Amino acid sequence: MSCCLNPNCPKPHNPDRNNFCQACGTRLQSLRGRYRAKRLLSDEGGFGRTYLAEDTDKLHEHCVIKQLAPKVQDPKSLQIAKRHFEQEAKRLQYLGQHPQIPTLNAFFEDKGQLYLVQEFIVGETLDKLPESVAWNESQIVELLLDILPVLELIHDCAVIHRDLKPSNIIRRSTPQFTSGSIAARGGQFVLIDFGASKELAATVAKRDTIIGTLGYSPIEQMQWGEAYPASDMFSLGVTCFGLLTQVNPHALLLNHGYEWVQNWRQHLRKPLGKELDRVLAKMLQKDRHRRYQSAAEAYHALSPSTGKSGKGLIDLIGGFFHKQPPPPPEKQIPTAIVSKLGRGDYKTIGQAIASVSPGTRILVRPGIYREGVTIDKPLEIIGDGAREEIVIETGDSDCILMQTDYAVVQNLTLRGQAGVKGKKYFAVDIPKGELILEDCDITSDSLSCISIQGATSKPAIRRCRIHGSKEAGIFVYQNGQGTVDDCYIYDNYLAGVAIKEGGNPAVRQCRINRNKNYAVYVHSHSSATIENCDLSGNPQGAWFIHKSSQVRRRGNIE
Repeated sequence: MSCCLNPNCPKPHNPDRNNFCQACGTRLQSLRGRYRAKRLLSDEGGFGRTYLAEDTDKLHEHCVIKQLAPKVQDPKSLQIAKRHFEQEAKRLQYLGQHPQIPTLNAFFEDKGQLYLVQEFIVGETLDKLPESVAWNESQIVELLLDILPVLELIHDCAVIHRDLKPSNIIRRSTPQFTSGSIAARGGQFVLIDFGASKELAATVAKRDTIIGTLGYSPIEQMQWGEAYPASDMFSLGVTCFGLLTQVNPHALLLNHGYEWVQNWRQHLRKPLGKELDRVLAKMLQKDRHRRYQSAAEAYHALSPSTGKSGKGLIDLIGGFFHKQPPPPPEKQIPTAIVSKLGRGDYKTIGQAIASVSPGTRILVRPGIYREGVTIDKPLEIIGDGAREEIVIETGDSDCILMQTDYAVVQNLTLRGQAGVKGKKYFAVDIPKGELILEDCDITSDSLSCISIQGATSKPAIRRCRIHGSKEAGIFVYQNGQGTVDDCYIYDNYLAGVAIKEGGNPAVRQCRINRNKNYAVYVHSHSSATIENCDLSGNPQGAWFIHKSSQVRRRGNIE
C-alpha cells in the first residue's frame, strides 16, 4: 500500500505498483527520498493529515508523518508559520528525548507543506479498548502516576499539550531501549499528537482557530483560545472520567454545557476512594483557577507519601533533562529595512550591506533596485512583500554575487540584463560558500541564470523559478556542488541544468521543461544526482550524459 500526500486527495490509498495516485493524479514519491507514506491515520481537515510511513534509510522502520497543509498562500503568513514551525519543532525535538514522548526524527518543508516525522509507538491508544470495559480505580491511578510527571516536564518547558484525550495516549506494548536516555518500558503510557502542530496550522489559516476537542478541552480553550497547564489538567481529568464511566464527554457537553462537571459523580458505576475522588474533582473544575495549577500538585495530592517537590518529580521520571539544558530562546535577529521610497533605514541594498553587522536580516520593501548586490558578510536578504514587486535588476554586473561563507536570499525577483549592454554576467554567481536561495524568480538575458563554481560553493536552491537564460538555467562547473530542490527550470536557450568540469549537484523534485536543449546536460568527468524530477518537454530529450560521467538517476519522468 502507498499513500498520496496531496492533502485534498479524496482517496489517498494506492497499490504499491502505482507511480501516480489513481484518485487525483499526484505523483507518489518519498519525502526527502526516504519517508514513504503507507496509510492515512487521521485527517484533521484544515490542520493537515497524519500518515503511517516507513523510513527506507532505516530498514523500512515505521514512523509517523504529520503533514501541515496551509490553506492560504500569503507570503507573510507563511513566513510567520515557517518560523513558528521551526520553534515548535525544536521544542518537540528536545522533549522527544523522553521515553514517554515520541522522538522527533525530522522537520522540514516540501512543496508548500510542512512536515514532522516522529517515532511510531507500537501499542494501543486508550480509545481502542472495548466500549463495555470500564477502567477500575487502580488503573486510573496508574495512568495518572505515569502521565502527570510527563505533563509537569513539558509544562516546565513552556509547552502545553492542548489536546489530551484517550486517542492521544498510547500504552506502549513493547519495551524500547535508546542510547543516552531512559529506556522505555513495556506498558508505559506515551503522549502523542501535541497541539503545537495544530497551533501552527491555525497560525497560517486563521488566528482565532480553536485547538482542542469538544468534550475534552476546557472552556477557556474552546471559547477564548487560551491554554494553560491547568487546561491540560482538565482534559486529563475528563479522560479519566470517560475511562471510568464509558460515558461520552462530548454528549454531556452538548446536552448540559460545561455545567455537567458539577455532577460528574452521578455517572460513576461505584464510588471512588477518597484520594482519587478529591483529585478528579479538582481537575474537573469549570473555572481554571480552581483546578490544579501544575501536574506536580495533582501528583502529590494523589500520592502524598512521595514527599517530592515539583522539580524533584521531574528528577524522578526524567532526570536526564537536567543534564542537558533546554534549547535557548530564539535570539532576536538584528534587522534593517531597505525602502526605495525612503521609508526604511536605507534606500539601496548595497548601502545596507555595507553598514550592517554580520548576522543582520535585511528586509527589502517593494521597488525596482537597479544595482548589483555583492554579499560579503553572513546575513539574510529577504523580500518583504509580493515577490513580483521586489526586483533587483542590473546590466553591469551579477544581480547577486556570493562572496561570503553563508547567506540567505529569499522572495526576490532577480533580472540579469547584461545582454542588453552586450556584457556577460550571471543573474546569480556563487563562486564560494553556502547560499540559501529560496522562493526567487530568476532570469538572465546573458549568461546562465545561476552559476555554481568552485569546490567551496555548496548552495541550497529551493522553490525558485529559473527561466529565460540565453544559456543554461543552472550551470555547475569547476567542482561546484550544492542542492536544487522543488524548482521550476524552463524556457532556457540551452539546457535546464548544465554540468561540467567536475561539477556534482543533487537535483530533486524539480520540473525541468521547455528548454531548447536537453533537460540535463552532463559534460565529461562530472557527476550528478537527479531524482524525482519531471524532465519532459525538452526538444533534445531528457538527458545528455558523457560516457566519462556518472549520474545517479531515480524516479524521474522523461
